Amino acid sequence: MNSGVVPADKNLRKKFIIFLGLTMIAVLLIVPYFNDYIEQIKQISKENPELAFKKSMFMLKLTLGIVSFLLLMTGVYFIILARRTFKSGQYPPPGMRMIRKTKLRTGTQAKKAALSLIVPSCILIILDGLVKSQHHPSTVRQAHGSG
Repeated sequence: MNSGVVPADKNLRKKFIIFLGLTMIAVLLIVPYFNDYIEQIKQISKENPELAFKKSMFMLKLTLGIVSFLLLMTGVYFIILARRTFKSGQYPPPGMRMIRKTKLRTGTQAKKAALSLIVPSCILIILDGLVKSQHHPSTVRQAHGSG
């Protein structure tokens, strides 16, 4: 085995592909229900605009909550990975499994890899803050015109 390369973990690759497949199937199953829900809101808005607004705000809060959670978790993971990379002086850090054969980076290359993880993590955490600001009740009332 070449010490400058981290070998691919076939079990991890299999799990990753299964996860992506299940995620895609879940999205494909959810989209029609989401579209039906939006159509229901459109129909309700003609008869009862207040109820339609409440239902649309529920869907907005639900989707923003999911997006916010995913942004935050991805940002935190990148920071943890960058910290491990700085601490070990190599990327990928010791013990990290990879889905494909990956060249081991050490020294300056590892520091660059860690910094390249910190930048997107900061961006993701800032985006999470922006998404969460949309959850704030005063933002919703102002947008609806009752605040």
